[in-house]
Amino acid sequence: MNVAAPALAAVSSSCAALQDPTVQYFDLRLPNMDVPSTSLTTYICKAFEANLQLPNFLDACRFTIKMKSFIPLPKDQEYHAVAFEPLIANKAVMHHMILFSCSGMADEMFEKHQCGSNDNHCRTWMAQWSMGIEGVICSHNQAGVRFGGSESSQLLLQIHWNNEALKSGLTDNSGMRVYFTSKLRPYNLGHVQVGQQDVEIPPGALRHAVSGGCSGQCTQQLLPHPIHLTSAHIHMHYLGAGGWLEVVHSNGTTTQVLFDDSYDYNHPVLHVLDNIVTVLPGDYLRLTCLFSSKDGAQKRTQTIYFGEGSDGEMCYAFISYFPLVHGFDQCLQFDVHEVNCAPNGYSEYLYCISRGQQDIISHFLPAAQEACNNHETDISCDLKSTCVQAMNSLYDHKCMQGRIGHYFKTRILPSLPSWKQTAVVQDHYIKQCTQSTIM
Repeated sequence: MNVAAPALAAVSSSCAALQDPTVQYFDLRLPNMDVPSTSLTTYICKAFEANLQLPNFLDACRFTIKMKSFIPLPKDQEYHAVAFEPLIANKAVMHHMILFSCSGMADEMFEKHQCGSNDNHCRTWMAQWSMGIEGVICSHNQAGVRFGGSESSQLLLQIHWNNEALKSGLTDNSGMRVYFTSKLRPYNLGHVQVGQQDVEIPPGALRHAVSGGCSGQCTQQLLPHPIHLTSAHIHMHYLGAGGWLEVVHSNGTTTQVLFDDSYDYNHPVLHVLDNIVTVLPGDYLRLTCLFSSKDGAQKRTQTIYFGEGSDGEMCYAFISYFPLVHGFDQCLQFDVHEVNCAPNGYSEYLYCISRGQQDIISHFLPAAQEACNNHETDISCDLKSTCVQAMNSLYDHKCMQGRIGHYFKTRILPSLPSWKQTAVVQDHYIKQCTQSTIM
C-alpha cells in the first residue's frame, strides 16, 4: 500500500511541486525534550529508518514520526525529496537544523542523544534550515534529493539549540516535514557549505570583511564535472552586516551569485536563483561576510572569534546545486588553508588540528614547562640554555606560525595551565633579553 497524498489545501502555494498529486510527505520530529539551562549551545541528534515496508493498517494522509524511528515507506524503493518545511516548536531556542541521509548507523543513533563523533558517519546533506527562514524550502524543478534504497535507507536529524539566556524550564520538539515523490526528476540535488573559519572581529569595527570558501584547487580536486547552483543563503550571527557570494572563474572573470547589502540574523534571505550559475572544476566559490561591532546592539568591546554559539560568529553560505557530487557537501578555508581538500596530497590545516596539535600539547608544551620551571621571573638570555631551547622548539613548530599559530595561541592553548606558565616565561624573556629569539 502506498502512502496517501497530503491534503493540498494545507500546503504553501509558493512551491509548485506541492501541487503534484504524486508528492506526499512525512514529519520527522524530536520527542518533547528539556533544553539544557547550563549550556548556551546544545546539539541534539536522532536517526530514523527510511526503508521499511508500509504496514497494511497504515493508511492516512500523513505520518508523524516522533518516539519511534521508523518512516513507513515501501521497501527498497528510491525517492526524490522535492521540498522541506521546518516544524519549529520553540523559536526561542532553535538556531538551525540539518537533515542527513546515509546507511549503516549503529542502533544507539536511533535514540535521541547529544550529537557526537558517531553521527559524523551520516554526512550526505538533504536539507538545512537556519533561524528566520520561513515557509517551505523548495527544490529546483529539475532536481530532487534522492533517498531510500540501500545507500540512503536512514535519515539523521541534527538540531542546534541556542539557549542564550540560559533559561530553565524550556522544552522543544521541533523537526522537519519532508515532501517526496517516487517520480524521480532528471537530476539528484546536492548541497554544499562554503565559507571561512578564521573569523576574528575587532571591537568597534564597521563592515569588517572576512572572505573564504571553496578554492579553485579544491573544486579542481573535488568536482568531476560542472555543477549548477540553484539557491543559496549566508549564515552569520548577530554581528553580520552584509555579504556576497561569487564564482571566480579560472579564466579570471567573476559571476555574482548573491548580494546582501544588509543582514539580519533573525531574518536571513534565501536567494532562489532565477538564472542558475555554473561552477566548473578550477573555479573559486568565494564568500565575503561583513561584520560590524561598533554601534547599537552590535557594539562589542572585545574581539569576537568564530564560534558555534551566537556569542561567536560564523561566515558560511549554504548552497543547493545539481547534479549531486558525492562527498561535495562541505568546502571551507581557514585563512588560506584548505579544510576539506588536500592539494598535492597534504593539508597543513588538517595536519595541525590533528597530529600537530597533539604533538604540541603532549610533547613540546610539557618539555618547555619542565625546562623553564621556576624561570617565570629569572630568565637566562643564553641561547644555549635548556629553557630557551625548549621554548624555541615550541614556538618554531610550524603549527605555531601564521594564522593557525595565532588560533592555537588565542583559542586552544590558553585553557591549559602549562601554556599559562610558558606564556609568562616568553613575556619575561622578551622584556629581559636584548634580542628575542622566541617568536
